[in-house]
Amino acid sequence: MFRRYGGLTEAMQLDILTRNLAPFYTMQLPTVHSLQELEDECLKLEQEKYRADFYKPPSRKRTHYVEPDLACVAIPAASSRGTSVTSESTPVTAAVTSTQTRCFNCDKLGHMFRSCTAPKRKFCYKSGVTVRACSRCSGNVSGRRVSGDQRPYMETKILGHPIVGLLDSESSRTLVGPKGLDLLQRLGLVLQREVVECTVANGEKCRSLGYISAPVQLEDKWKLLNILVLPDLSHKLILGVDFWVAFDIIPDLRKHFWHFAESEPSLSVHSILTSSSLSASMKSELDALIAEKKELMGTSSGRTHLIKHEIELLPGTKPIKQRYYPVSPAKQQIIDSEIQKLLDADVIEPCNSPWASPICLCKKKDGGIRFAVDYRQLNAHTRKDAYPLPLISSILDQLREAKFLTSLDIKSAFHQIPLCDSSRDCTAFIVPNGLYRFKVMPFGLSNAPGTFQRLMDAVLGPGLQPSVFVYLDDVIIVSKTFESHLDT
Repeated sequence: MFRRYGGLTEAMQLDILTRNLAPFYTMQLPTVHSLQELEDECLKLEQEKYRADFYKPPSRKRTHYVEPDLACVAIPAASSRGTSVTSESTPVTAAVTSTQTRCFNCDKLGHMFRSCTAPKRKFCYKSGVTVRACSRCSGNVSGRRVSGDQRPYMETKILGHPIVGLLDSESSRTLVGPKGLDLLQRLGLVLQREVVECTVANGEKCRSLGYISAPVQLEDKWKLLNILVLPDLSHKLILGVDFWVAFDIIPDLRKHFWHFAESEPSLSVHSILTSSSLSASMKSELDALIAEKKELMGTSSGRTHLIKHEIELLPGTKPIKQRYYPVSPAKQQIIDSEIQKLLDADVIEPCNSPWASPICLCKKKDGGIRFAVDYRQLNAHTRKDAYPLPLISSILDQLREAKFLTSLDIKSAFHQIPLCDSSRDCTAFIVPNGLYRFKVMPFGLSNAPGTFQRLMDAVLGPGLQPSVFVYLDDVIIVSKTFESHLDT
């Protein structure tokens, strides 16, 4: 709203918001001096109200069990019929006399666990072993003690010093950040200044400061790992796949446990190498092939003559006219820009049509904006095309022997299929400055995927399998050897 009415200072915006708050907030809201502070205080009040709405008073029913780490072992007299345990406002209270109680911690009579002065012992409730780290059970993979962070963390030791690391299956190497580097250097470990280029999960590249050869301990096992040092890493330690492989561990993240895999059956799992992992000779051959076929990779989309898309309406369907969705001035600029791009690309044209569908702006995964038309009403009155799409599971089943894979994405795929003249008016969409219709097959039509898959099957049909697979605008090329991959 404030973007629409520009020129308002933060103080003016703050005054407008506080005057229009619900009474629930105004009665409890302290004095605030910024929009961020107002948002934070309102969130706190909402959380308190949420907790109050779902609050349940503690039950006063008698219970016959206590938590193991709060319990004490009672030694009843010969004539005693047993002891009762009541749940009051305190967590657990054992209704027995001090002469009958036995401490769960030191196993002595006369006091309870909470009053014991002896060092607290660790107890494994699964196997009954009183040791600090039970070897009969799985290790613990704890969630971090930060609200909302459910990622798995594991405690390891380096030169006897405990350090907690994040288990990360997407990282091929074990990593430390500045905090972890400071700790390792204080332990006397030396940083080897060898720059290594890394590719993180989102595809971005970064350079390490070097690596540290550190003896890592997990329970009674020791391994020497080369730990990469990344200057921008916020975590103290990330335990990558090399850590998992070196210690041969199997984490069960659902149960928050892990175990060593000596007695477990194993399956061979290989990671996918990107083009940056190819050898220098392979990369040069690939670059030469791309340069040779550069003319096939145009920047503009063409038009096929093999097929046209037709919209077949159900009998009795009348044109549907819908209103335009109002948007902010900032989004209106995006719409105007997209309209001009489509006009320049000869994708749309002005029209006089009885049909009118509204447009909408969708957010892409990369944060950008996608221009789309809401064709739900048109699709509801369209006769459906039953042409099947390939099953992804069937494609994956045929990739078991593949060593090299290439994925090609067709640019503006749907816009390469012309639209029948009789169907163009049905695709008309409304914007504040006019009415336009598509000259090519637009995104959002219910039968568009079937039409495009029919075209791809005609051009790159099943005869090219198992070397080439097509799913809509994605073409996957697979081969067992690099040479045959280049030939394909």
